[in-house]
Amino acid sequence: MRNSQRSKSGKSGQGMVELILTLFAFFTILFMFVQIALSFGVANYIQYATFMASRAFLAGHQDLRTQKGAAQGVVERMLKNGGRDRFAGIIKASGEGDPTGTFIGPTGRVKLAVDGARQTAWEQGVTYKFKMKFYMLPILRAASNKPPDLELESQSYLGREPTEDECIRYLEQVGPGLKQVRGIFLYDNGC
Repeated sequence: MRNSQRSKSGKSGQGMVELILTLFAFFTILFMFVQIALSFGVANYIQYATFMASRAFLAGHQDLRTQKGAAQGVVERMLKNGGRDRFAGIIKASGEGDPTGTFIGPTGRVKLAVDGARQTAWEQGVTYKFKMKFYMLPILRAASNKPPDLELESQSYLGREPTEDECIRYLEQVGPGLKQVRGIFLYDNGC
């Protein structure tokens, strides 16, 4: 009888230690899942924001400056809040551009045979660069002073629609009787 009492007293607290270790593993996996889900959700929203900014950039405005302003406005409304990152706890814009991390214009990925054709190339849009905090284990987060960052880039390049000024210049070139095009209402930008 003394042996059974002695073996019971030697195992006292073992269940509590196992429970604590199991809970630690469970919550680590749970928080990893929540962090990855939030990160993917924000990255998906950023992709949508760059797509909407690219659409605004490619709409047929009066001139290229107005088109860029429309795209910058979409980025400001969707990804910024008073000049600061909207999801500052998860992401931070990185790189150059106005707003920070934003490039608006033609891509350099397409090789064009004609100089100057870059401005009328079909592939133009918006790129947004950002860094995302990425912790895989809470222990690593506590051990390091500076968290590791994952650098990502969201791109949306679409077919370019000419501006109203470019369209009018083109119509004046192709038709000798179209010199007074400015006062005519152009359906679907006319080009």
